[in-house]
Amino acid sequence: MKTKETTRPKTGGRKKGTPNKNTAEIKNYLVDFVFDNKKKFEDGFKKLSKEEQFAALLNIMLKLSPKDIAGKLSFDDETTKLVKETTDKINSIFK
Repeated sequence: MKTKETTRPKTGGRKKGTPNKNTAEIKNYLVDFVFDNKKKFEDGFKKLSKEEQFAALLNIMLKLSPKDIAGKLSFDDETTKLVKETTDKINSIFK
């Protein structure tokens, strides 16, 4: 097995920072979906408590943020639980 010092430099593939095509397409689809269902999202959002609204917005920001930013954020167990519960509630609205 080669060590890092003896491997050749990268010569192909995407350049660092270039988004994955599928990831970009999925994000675009999700943004379009949200805009196409804006009223339904707003109505569902209004049904959430202030804490749940915060958690929902935080969750959305994390999903749409670059991974290098989202991966550096950490939350306590209570906030993590609230984000999960809120995500589940939002998902149940659209079932």
